[in-house]
Amino acid sequence: MPRDMWFRGPGSYTDSVTEEVYAQGESVRGVSDEVAARAFASGKALYAGFDTSNVGALAGVTSIVFEDGEVTGLTSLEVDTITGLTSLEVDTITGVSSLEVDTITGVSSLEVDTITGVSSVEADALEVGSINGGALAGERNVLLNGDFSIWQRGASDRPDMWKVSATGGVAHAFSRQSFAPGAPLGAGNGEPEYFMRWALTGTTVAGSSAIGAAIENVRTFAGEEVTLSFWAKASTALNMRSYLAQRFGSGGSSTVWTPSATFALTTSWQKFTRTVSLASISGKTIGAGNHLQVYFDCYSALTDPSIDIARIQIELGSAATPFERRPYALELAACQRYFEVLGGAPYYVFTVGNALSASTVGGPLAFVEKRATPTLAASGNFVLYTGSTTIAIASGSVSLDQATAARGRLVFSAGGAASAGTFYNFAANNDATAKITLSAEF
Repeated sequence: MPRDMWFRGPGSYTDSVTEEVYAQGESVRGVSDEVAARAFASGKALYAGFDTSNVGALAGVTSIVFEDGEVTGLTSLEVDTITGLTSLEVDTITGVSSLEVDTITGVSSLEVDTITGVSSVEADALEVGSINGGALAGERNVLLNGDFSIWQRGASDRPDMWKVSATGGVAHAFSRQSFAPGAPLGAGNGEPEYFMRWALTGTTVAGSSAIGAAIENVRTFAGEEVTLSFWAKASTALNMRSYLAQRFGSGGSSTVWTPSATFALTTSWQKFTRTVSLASISGKTIGAGNHLQVYFDCYSALTDPSIDIARIQIELGSAATPFERRPYALELAACQRYFEVLGGAPYYVFTVGNALSASTVGGPLAFVEKRATPTLAASGNFVLYTGSTTIAIASGSVSLDQATAARGRLVFSAGGAASAGTFYNFAANNDATAKITLSAEF
């Protein structure tokens, strides 16, 4: 049945002829308000000429072409293509593949594939995949290292920001895996570089083995709707759960959990999304170290399963937008607020210090400002040297003194071999594994 509707204004055809054509289910042209009202009352047609006060809804039409005029007072409009409008005022537009109009006003909901020629849009909410064919506004994803590009500890250790939160009596191992080039997640999903493999060794108990990542500040999205999206697959079909926790820090209120959601993973990549409302923090007590945390757990009883996860995003709103990939330098700097590695070269010089006594040498240590005063750990072989004098330093003899979140003094125990008042270089002792780490992770 033809359902194209051409509106050229009242009088294109007489009402009686139009009514007869409409009765036969053919194209409708130039329907009067009276006929339009009767047609709408029967739920079969919409008159959209110059006076549309009797219009309520239009659904299932494939094409509407307006040579001039406007449409106002619509409550619902569902159509494939609309062209040639100068003004459109409607509550809801859905299922439209193409819309060409000068002005759209009063829209509470708009779902359309393509909008062209629009000079003005006024809407309560607008959710789009791109703007002008380019990226959406930045800083949508509040989760750091969601693409697993940052592994300061090494690609066989855990990725930055992520850690095991519940062992479940099995061994956990992380490794960074690389995608093969060529849209590995399908057309339109870009060129991701890495994903995380989470391998569990042993027999899992559903819900008892979990990993998590923290987002600084429990105020993040509090009282609002947020959407989690990610890609995942597994070595065998299994269930994985996700949930969020609002943690109020030292001396703060008790943790508030969102309900969990269960995802059925297969051996092929799939994209998963969930939208959840975070609780208001009104009346809560907030202490140091407060944060929002996302968790994943293996919710199947299996032996030695592994789970691959990529492109995790947490953002404001009810829609999962395309993954936001920040430049590597920005992502690394952001992760270093929580964890940083110094060293990694055979003769890396960490600082120049003064011998306070024969046993103690100290010098300033430069690092990225941390979320809180960091904890230092040293590994490998170190040396103090000045001129031809060298003093071997064990990793256990290195500590951080007078530290704040932004600065500190590196102190070494020289075992009585230093000369008081002498300046020494503190360096790796021909050891590329000699490193100092500074951690302020949650």
